[in-house]
Amino acid sequence: MLPNIASLRALRFLDLSFTRVNNFRNFPCSLQVLYLRGYTRNSIPQNINMLAKLRHLYVDATALSLIPGIGQLSELQELENFSVGKRNGFMINELKNMKELSGKICISNVHVIKNKHEANEANMISKKHLQAVVLKGRNVSKDLLEGLQPHSNLQELMIEGYGAMSLPTWMSQAHIFTKLHSLHVVNCRLLSILPPFGKFHSLRHLTLDSLPSVKHADGTSFGCLESLENFRVSSLTSWIDWTHAEEDHGPLLPRITRFELHNFPLLKEVPYLPFMSLLSELDISVCGDFVKALPQYVQLLACLKKLKISYCDHPVQLSGHQLKSLEYLYLRKCGGLRLIDGLHCFPSLREVDVLGCPDILIGFSDRSDRQDEQVALHLTSLATDVSLLNGHCFLPSVRVLRIAYLEASHFTLEQEEWFEQLASVEKIVFDFCSFLEHLPSTLARLASLKVLHIKVTTPASLAGAVPQNLQELIMDGFYPETENNFKPRGSDWVNFSHVPYVLLNGETVQNLSVTAASTSSDRHI
Repeated sequence: MLPNIASLRALRFLDLSFTRVNNFRNFPCSLQVLYLRGYTRNSIPQNINMLAKLRHLYVDATALSLIPGIGQLSELQELENFSVGKRNGFMINELKNMKELSGKICISNVHVIKNKHEANEANMISKKHLQAVVLKGRNVSKDLLEGLQPHSNLQELMIEGYGAMSLPTWMSQAHIFTKLHSLHVVNCRLLSILPPFGKFHSLRHLTLDSLPSVKHADGTSFGCLESLENFRVSSLTSWIDWTHAEEDHGPLLPRITRFELHNFPLLKEVPYLPFMSLLSELDISVCGDFVKALPQYVQLLACLKKLKISYCDHPVQLSGHQLKSLEYLYLRKCGGLRLIDGLHCFPSLREVDVLGCPDILIGFSDRSDRQDEQVALHLTSLATDVSLLNGHCFLPSVRVLRIAYLEASHFTLEQEEWFEQLASVEKIVFDFCSFLEHLPSTLARLASLKVLHIKVTTPASLAGAVPQNLQELIMDGFYPETENNFKPRGSDWVNFSHVPYVLLNGETVQNLSVTAASTSSDRHI
């Protein structure tokens, strides 16, 4: 039972988390910090807004958004979520006098606001302590967003579900928002005119996602974006051309370090990108003719450390000599992509993940004059299907290998020989090779192999495929009707009974290391 809290006039801090107190009528008005962890949307007291001096209220965000008349808590400093309603006590004007709000606020259901006059009642422009604002709704009109202009101290802004051709006028007044460093414009289906993002000189992160009406972008849209470090453009499905005149708008993206381009299949015209000397990560997929221009971006390619390309059908040739700094290479469904030097001329490459690129090594042959380059190869982690199972792809430094999504029932003779050259491999995973009936027999000759993981792959037998030095054998996703064959006294057990640790469908069926330890302990008793 709670003491007589009403008598504690000087009380500033109170934690009622995971209790059932549901009436705050007699609580001292001096209370400034209140914890209500564990209160749900149905249990939070409705008269909590009587605590007029409250500065910090810690409660589930969903429950907080259902407090009627929350605007009476005018000294509250955190309100992460506010869902606009049509009834009194939940309308946007509840935010009017909450001038001490700081940190981040997400205002959802913005479309419920009736007009610009009503939006102005939120008085967002006076909330100088807010650092991040999210404005979410469905087909939000331009007038409504005009009335929700944030304070010039804003650092992060996200607009989602906007429904007009151009953003509000305050988004064109970049000189006001001199501290804005992160901007996200998402799911604005009618937006076709981009604001001058390049005039936001402090902008470091920019995301444009699901803007299907945008067709053109130029130097006015992106300018030089002199501080931009992270740029993500996705699902501009009508985007046709991207132009940039350096003499008018300065260098394009000179400080960019991470660049993502996804899902704009109609893009035909792209600018030359000579100034991206700091770019370390490029992630592109279904990006029209941008991928065709990639080989000419010599300076861009030379500084990349991470490259991801997905769903590229254009004929593109890349060489390790172009990608001297590359450490991670990820390729998916790139039917037209060729690595003209294989993987041997990548001096810094550490990890490769290539699936669905069956012709990637066509025309490449491992010539003897490349032996010096092979010695310098640092590649230690490789994931592939049949794409890189090529006899000419010599990879002796690989330590971790994942073979995934094979559709064949067995390996060809050339592919079996490919496994044999893995002189340093310590772990091999066969993953989702559903039709595979036999593992390569050359695995048994890999003296360095310590861990073999067979996942959602059910070979009929492991005969002749398990090396004598193997330490762990993990078999996941084996069918119940056949798993007994791989247990002690099963028909296939003899083929791997020498392995100290065997795990089958999550069950440890052998752990000789524990047995050895127990035996050793018994000897000392």
